[in-house]
Amino acid sequence: AWYKYGALPGQAGDAVFDGHVDNGLALPGVFKQLGEIVLGDDIYIQTESGVRLHFVVSDIQQYPYQEVPMEKIVSKEGSPRLSIITCEGAWVQGEKTYDHRLVVSANLVS
Repeated sequence: AWYKYGALPGQAGDAVFDGHVDNGLALPGVFKQLGEIVLGDDIYIQTESGVRLHFVVSDIQQYPYQEVPMEKIVSKEGSPRLSIITCEGAWVQGEKTYDHRLVVSANLVS
């Protein structure tokens, strides 16, 4: 899902996307393989108008799920970036979530 309060892809600031790694029972989600991404990988997004945007992974961070610094991830200022978020780590049954969040950041290539 695209976070509607962030930037649109290609505009100043962070275009934020989040999605499930799985359903908690290991059935794959949209970002099942996000943990395999490495610095320098290419990410392409096609806008609604058909423009293809090229981003390059610049940072990969993992945060405890209750300590994700959203103020660092969601901004409408600065160069165009992507922030892609999914779950990672150990399943916390009582919370019905994983104990960490994986955040992949990528910069727009002009």
